[in-house]
Amino acid sequence: MDSNNHKFERVEAVLDPDYVTNKISLRTASCIDNNEIVFYEIDKESKSSDESDSESKSFSEKVVNWIRKPVPRTDGKRTDIYYYEEGKKQRLRSLKEVKDYCSENELKFQPNLFNFKATDTYSGIVSGNYESSSSMSSE
Repeated sequence: MDSNNHKFERVEAVLDPDYVTNKISLRTASCIDNNEIVFYEIDKESKSSDESDSESKSFSEKVVNWIRKPVPRTDGKRTDIYYYEEGKKQRLRSLKEVKDYCSENELKFQPNLFNFKATDTYSGIVSGNYESSSSMSSE
């Protein structure tokens, strides 16, 4: 059985002095017809954990007004509390949903603005000046 004896030169990896962006060019090699080596370049986005952390902290978080809307259930026994970003239609039913929504939309998350207790009957715009009855009580 005849084995293919391929010889490859040993190369040393060096950083590209012209590297400016987060794109890294990767080279892969394929052997075609046992005689020709073809190189392919692949662009791959890469960020170090330090870069990712600094970028996530550097975006500007917007502060928005929220609309609080108590909605009685059809049986009349319970009331659901929903929050909406002013001017938007997506309803948020829990503090976790609000936190996720803020993260996805680069909004400043202010948990003290949100009170999902039906005993607080306030309906309307909630801004940084609003204090629900539960947030006024001492903890």
